[in-house]
Amino acid sequence: MAIDPNYKNALSGKGFALAELGKYSEGLVFIDKALALDSENADASDSKGFALDGLGRLFLEMKQDHTSLRAANTFAPSPNTSVTNA
Repeated sequence: MAIDPNYKNALSGKGFALAELGKYSEGLVFIDKALALDSENADASDSKGFALDGLGRLFLEMKQDHTSLRAANTFAPSPNTSVTNA
């Protein structure tokens, strides 16, 4: 990481390693940096779940994300709604 401080795989890996050592909060700092660079990084997402679970916050975070997603979809058309140009 000294060569490239934005190398997402190194950030995610370091975060996971810290979480495995029980340093969940420290690990989350690196994992969140990796996710900021690539929000679709599956390894970083998995590592975040591991760290949050270690902190006892996994269920709370999932519930908040679900609530946010439901709120975001409030204005989206229903999948069964047909959209036509008039």
